[in-house]
Amino acid sequence: MLPELEEELLTLEEKLEKAVNHLSGEYVTVRAGRANPRILDNITVDYYGSLTPLRQMANITVPEPRMLVINLFDRSAAKETVKAIAASDIGINPTDDGKVIRLVFPHPLGPVKTTNSPSAISRSMPFSVGAGCDG
Repeated sequence: MLPELEEELLTLEEKLEKAVNHLSGEYVTVRAGRANPRILDNITVDYYGSLTPLRQMANITVPEPRMLVINLFDRSAAKETVKAIAASDIGINPTDDGKVIRLVFPHPLGPVKTTNSPSAISRSMPFSVGAGCDG
């Protein structure tokens, strides 16, 4: 093979690998009817005047297939945490029972399933890798 082609092929392989890795991370945050703690990765909470990622403030567990339980290290941040989750784009209302915060995911039936489909498609749109053609 020509050296220019080999170099272009290596460049394209690197771009493709980066795009696939990033897209895999984006797909994890798409709701699919099953609870996944990574859906909370992009949520930050105003914690003592600083935006702090939720994952650094709590233990997040999956006790049932359709439920996340958030156990905060500092219960005084519960109100702000509930606000941050409610204001996020995950579309699930948190329930605070005084000890833990629960997120219950609905079954992906009918309208819920169809409203998530465009989200998955729109997240994959920016990830295209192409080879430049110089004529």
